[in-house]
Amino acid sequence: MNIGRRLAEKIKREWKVDGINAIIPIPETSRNAAIPLAHMLGIEYREGFVKNRYIGRTFIMPGQGIRQRSVNQNSV
Repeated sequence: MNIGRRLAEKIKREWKVDGINAIIPIPETSRNAAIPLAHMLGIEYREGFVKNRYIGRTFIMPGQGIRQRSVNQNSV
């Protein structure tokens, strides 16, 4: 959360805040910093990208065929 606060202070010093429409955490793990950042800047916090927790990590599967089948099954 301190990272979000410190980033907000830096943004206020160096950028025009009125051009920012929303704060969206990417990756999802940056949520703890994005919430105080949005609050301190007075900008709307939104969820924009959400990981589907039910899909396996296809990039670490043992073979290209298995990876391709998994991607095809999950992209419906």
